[in-house]
Amino acid sequence: ATEWDSEHLWKLLHAADQIGLLDCFDETVRLLRKQNALLRHVMAASSSDLPVLLHISVQLDDPFILLSFSGFTDCGAREHLQTFTLNQLIGMLQIWPPEDGRWLSVAELRTRILDVAVDMAEHAEVEELSVEQARALLRAAADHKGNAQALLRPLATSPAILVIAPEMDLFAEVCAQVADAIQPFAQHNVRAPGLEALCVARLLRSIASECDIEPLDLSQAINDLAESGALQGMPTAITAIAESPPVVAAATVQGHVTETAFAELIALLFKQEVPAQEDVNDQLHLWVSQLEDAVRKEASEENGDTEDDRILSMESLAKLAEDHLDLIEVERLLGPRWLEALLVRCCRLSWSGGQDVLQRPPRMYDALQRLAETFTGVRDASQTLSKEPAPKEPAVLLVRGQGASIRETICGTYVVKGTHHGRPLYGRTAPSIPEVVLYYWDDSDGAEGWWFGPEVGSDEIWAHNRRGASQDNFPPLLGWSHWQTGGADDQAGHAEETNEGIHVYCIEKPQQVPPPGCRPEAELPRIEKPRPSAAAAEAASVPATVAPTVAALPSRHFRTASAGSALEPPPSSPPPPQEPDEEQEPIGNEMAPAARPKSKASKQKVNVQVTSRSSQAHSSSDSSQQQGSRPVATPQRHEVAGGQVSQPSNNEGVEELKRKRQESQTEREQTLKDWLLGLDDGTGILLQYFDVLCAEFDADLTQIAAVKGDNADGTKGLLGAVDPIFWETVKVPKMGHRMLLARGISKL
Repeated sequence: ATEWDSEHLWKLLHAADQIGLLDCFDETVRLLRKQNALLRHVMAASSSDLPVLLHISVQLDDPFILLSFSGFTDCGAREHLQTFTLNQLIGMLQIWPPEDGRWLSVAELRTRILDVAVDMAEHAEVEELSVEQARALLRAAADHKGNAQALLRPLATSPAILVIAPEMDLFAEVCAQVADAIQPFAQHNVRAPGLEALCVARLLRSIASECDIEPLDLSQAINDLAESGALQGMPTAITAIAESPPVVAAATVQGHVTETAFAELIALLFKQEVPAQEDVNDQLHLWVSQLEDAVRKEASEENGDTEDDRILSMESLAKLAEDHLDLIEVERLLGPRWLEALLVRCCRLSWSGGQDVLQRPPRMYDALQRLAETFTGVRDASQTLSKEPAPKEPAVLLVRGQGASIRETICGTYVVKGTHHGRPLYGRTAPSIPEVVLYYWDDSDGAEGWWFGPEVGSDEIWAHNRRGASQDNFPPLLGWSHWQTGGADDQAGHAEETNEGIHVYCIEKPQQVPPPGCRPEAELPRIEKPRPSAAAAEAASVPATVAPTVAALPSRHFRTASAGSALEPPPSSPPPPQEPDEEQEPIGNEMAPAARPKSKASKQKVNVQVTSRSSQAHSSSDSSQQQGSRPVATPQRHEVAGGQVSQPSNNEGVEELKRKRQESQTEREQTLKDWLLGLDDGTGILLQYFDVLCAEFDADLTQIAAVKGDNADGTKGLLGAVDPIFWETVKVPKMGHRMLLARGISKL
């Protein structure tokens, strides 16, 4: 019942704060507030009571308590805040609530506390902070709006922050701790060389001690390190990861998710070949050079050989460093695991995370190439690192498959050899025999897609992907068809989906802009060529003419002039082109005849019609009968002596028109049927719409193409780009059928 005075109250609360029992006085504080006595004690508090005052304000969620403090104006002064310990300052930051509308009034005080805490942490010693305190300080600095980078730079060189480097634990836990340690710095593009080196060293230790690792965890950890730039200038670490038995074993694991994660891992490691950045700590680089020089000097004194692949233990290496490095300063800045932090940055010593160090420069590129070969299945995981030199160029494409025939023909590593039809041309480097190329063929003559073969345009085809219309400038990952039968003499050859799991991983994606001299994508025709029937296997195909817009059509059925209408061609129509010589040079963007698939068998394999220039010129005189151009019947003209033109008799003209109309209708119907079959890969589910398309659109793909609306920006989606009247007319109830038809119409 005795009333407390302020002096005794603050002594009691300070004592409770020092032993971590301040929360036990929550009811006492609330009772004082209820009795209207708390404000009197707050006004009597001194500036040294700031941590307890903040705690009470947070307990009661009332920043007005801080503002009522008589010394609030002076307590934010730098000289005053420096009287608190680093632990007290971080403790205030840890309990500070989010800066919402109520707490914005005291936000300036928090900023000043953070500034002083960062200055003190910069000069703090190793292990002066706990892991929780170090993380809280980093989080507060990284989340500060407008000044995060300036606050993080001093912390990046602070020995006290090294405590957040992961300890030995399960591999998955180490990966998660690496991400937590690196992320605040990577978020604001600040390098922390000492912390990065310790994280990578601990990751290598964890990999070396594990017999089974999860590629997804490793890929995520490497991605975090790569984004921060930590792996740049660490050839020893990259080599150790690529040569580690658990990593090599994981390269053979099947499964789409695992394969994708491992392909991303290889891509990240290959990208770390760039030289180390200049902002890496100079002192750290000096210590690494001194350690390497000491090892080389000792080897030279012992046997005169400085490159003998000598093996040293970690213990002997530490003793050797005592005579050549300032170990007091090294341990102060890097902590007790200083030797591991130096080894991961070595360029003349190799360390894999174990107890031994090899006096040999790390073979980073060779190790990555062998890992890529193991991943693609062309190298046994049990094979040791070969002394055979790796390909000169780093791989940019990895091809993996499950079947033996796939591995023998197309699996392996690829590099860019040039360009073809505006997209990269890839050549296989491992294995180098037999020679394999992967090239793109545009849709100018119906052979659109990506092709595997021994050479560009070869009669022999090993795999094909029909997703050539994609805007990507690189091969797709999935959707590959394995060519089931062999060479060009096999007339029954056909491509079909298999369960051999062909996956093509682009670990370095090219730019979308075609290289100079290639055919620009804008100039490529966008008409999908239908599969030719057996009867039309020798018929040539020509690009479609420009279809009229829906707004310009006279009726809801999108009809144009009928095939039998006797319309004279305009006077300015050009004469039929003359048949060119086979040896004629290519004109404009057209490829030379030799660059196209050569045999009749290869034409059957790709299920499209690929013709020579001579056959194209021959068919151009009858182009009105081909897919894509609307046939227009005209009277037959006969040339007589002197270049005069005579008209045939009426009966002959009528019979000729009827014959042409019948031929044109038959050809259009066959073309429409082949187009429908091509949309569903030959299953025939869309043939149910054949009759209505013949009746309403005269079996003419040009009229069907007219239902396309304006969707250049892609905002309407695939279905939205087709006029709704089309779906009403054709009566397409199923959404899957609409998607297939809309995809085909978009390419007409």
